[in-house]
Amino acid sequence: MLKDSLPNFDTTKVRIVKTEDKPIYYIRQKGYIVEEAKQKWQQLQAWIYTNNIDNYEQIGIYHDNPAITPHNKCFYIAAVSPLNKILNTNMPSNILEGGLYATFDIYGGDREAAWFIKWAYHKWLPTSGFETTTDPSFLIMHKNHFLEDNEINATFYIPIRNV
Repeated sequence: MLKDSLPNFDTTKVRIVKTEDKPIYYIRQKGYIVEEAKQKWQQLQAWIYTNNIDNYEQIGIYHDNPAITPHNKCFYIAAVSPLNKILNTNMPSNILEGGLYATFDIYGGDREAAWFIKWAYHKWLPTSGFETTTDPSFLIMHKNHFLEDNEINATFYIPIRNV
């Protein structure tokens, strides 16, 4: 039933990539609640300006599949990965571990990300010849839809391994 109700993203190009470890600074959120995510991203944006970071990636990290776990129980992390410096700060930090990923470019309205994630896990993945791992999926935002005009321009990463 779920597979039939999803938008069709079948023409989306898939790239298989190997990523390197990324240092991240982050704010955790319980629940996929857009208004709370906007607030977290505004806090991170202020932190970026305060620390004079001018070369960085904005990463949304998804610890749960929203098609399986209720939205209010999902964990989301708003993260920044500075590309040219490590900071001494009170902001929580960690390493987003590198690995093997299937990547997909996403463009459109901000709701596209949720539909796309469901499609990727429930339609693309079962027929791909891969299976996912326990590592989180993530979205590298080329344009942050939480801070700008609700239009998404991002690359979605699903952790994979050969079946």
